[in-house]
Amino acid sequence: MTKIKAYNVVIIDDSEIDLELLELIILDLSNVNVLKFKNSPDAMDFLSSNLEISIDLVLCDYLMPTYNGLDILIKFRKKNISAPFILISTYTSVELTKLCKSEGATGFIVKPYVTHLLLTKIKKAMNYQHCLQA
Repeated sequence: MTKIKAYNVVIIDDSEIDLELLELIILDLSNVNVLKFKNSPDAMDFLSSNLEISIDLVLCDYLMPTYNGLDILIKFRKKNISAPFILISTYTSVELTKLCKSEGATGFIVKPYVTHLLLTKIKKAMNYQHCLQA
């Protein structure tokens, strides 16, 4: 019997409400493990460490104290991790979106987001990642 791989999703957001909401949305998918970080230094430490688990997707708030989402994205990509990285923010501009994409962001979602559209982007990113690993 083949064991189905569980996806490991990292969520980083300094808002407790947004963190919990994103977790509920993600857990609606099957075979998903969620790792949550409420502050950017803890997330940065985790992503900078020698990861014992594979990461399949990162959802990260852009505007946070200490490190913003772009700082975390850059650190993540310097580890040569190709997992999809989606930034989420109430603040956006064409310039910011282009900058994030140039640093390796998979997508940029504007708050408030529509749940089914968010899930569509997440599924698309996870399916793409799954195809890369196959």
